Formats: sequence, C-alpha cells, structure tokens
Amino acid sequence: MPMQNSIRVTPINPLVRYRSTFFPPNYNLVKQDVGIALATKITEVFHLRSSTLIFNQNNMSAQYLSFRYVYPTEPMRYFDVSIGIDQAELLFFSPATAAELKEGVLKVWEPLLEKSKPNITENYFEATFHSVAEDSADVNSFLDRFVKIQTARTDFYKGFSLTVNHPEVMGEARMTIERSNANAAGLYLAFAAVSKNKVKDINSLASLIDNAISIYRDIQGLAQIEVAEPE
Repeated sequence: MPMQNSIRVTPINPLVRYRSTFFPPNYNLVKQDVGIALATKITEVFHLRSSTLIFNQNNMSAQYLSFRYVYPTEPMRYFDVSIGIDQAELLFFSPATAAELKEGVLKVWEPLLEKSKPNITENYFEATFHSVAEDSADVNSFLDRFVKIQTARTDFYKGFSLTVNHPEVMGEARMTIERSNANAAGLYLAFAAVSKNKVKDINSLASLIDNAISIYRDIQGLAQIEVAEPE
C-alpha cells in the first residue's frame, strides 16, 4: 500500500551505477599475473568467452579491463563493468530487483578484491529513471504541493531535491524529483549517494550496499513518494 499522502510510481528501465574509487591507485591490477588471474576468475563466474573481455592499455586509470554481461533469457537487461587502477564501475541497465543488483556487484567485486586487493576509499551509488504514476495520480498536483512557483510558461517544469547526511556511511544522499519529459503522466527521479566508508572485503561491501538501498528507500518517505519494487 502507498504511504499516506504519497504518490506511488513504477520505474521504466532504471539505470543504476556503482563506482568505487581506489587510493592509492590499484597498480596491482596491471601486474601480469594479477590481471590474468582476475580475468580468468571473471570468465568463470559469468561464463564468458575470452573475446568478451577487453584490455585497454591506453586507459588504465578507469578501463584497464572491461566487459558486458547480458542476462541469457532477457537480452534487454545487462550490465557493463569497467575496472581500472583508479576506480571500478558497474552500470546496470534495468535490474529486476535490488537483490539482483547487489548480487551483480558482489559477483564482480569479490574476485576484484581477492585478486588485486584494492583499497576502496570512496563509494558512489546512483539510480535514474522515468516512471509511471500509479492509480492515475496527478503528478502536477503532487509537485504543486512542494513547489509554489506559478507561471504561464508552457516550457516550465517543476521539481525539487532533498539532501540528507548519513553518518553511518560517512556521506550524504540526494534525491531529485521532477516531471518526466518522456511521460507526461509520470515523474523523473535521480538518486545519488556518496560514502567515504573504506571497503577492504566482500562483507563490508555487502553491508554498504544494504545501507545504500535502505537510504534510497528512506529518502522516498521524506519526498512523499514510493517507488514500486518487484518482489
């Protein structure tokens, strides 16, 4: 059931990003034995062909090793992974659930942590998507409750953002909500969270992801919005 006085929306093809930053730079990655061991483990975990992995000697900072994993029965859902000596990033197109997103990140970062032993000093989470408002809710009336600006201009779109500090992750989170320019009956949402928590093993990363998901859900209550999530 929707929260009292809130609007409930269903995401359309959400785009989710997780990025970890390494300091000092993870030069272990470019050691031949480490790079080969990591590539071997990734191909085993995701059942990839060697040709799927790309080694980029010209951009070692962010894309030394990259690949795309496509879900076998759902080719429109996939994630791209880029691993470099300064950072690693997973960009997930239309994850079905938060649990699936978490599983994808952990399946990549577990061999990364095991084989190259990076020191993760910053974590960035992002989710962006257009949505459809449920129960024929009026998104303009919803935005009018928060944004009181009145204008006769037809190219004027209302929106607002909230920023919340979260000491438990040594960072802050922001959610921006505005009328969708792709769907007049929906909203566009952008969520971003930064954490300075250091991650040195897979368990601490799993806990941090759980915290980020919890923060994403909690900030919706402040914005009086509920984003539907599949079971």
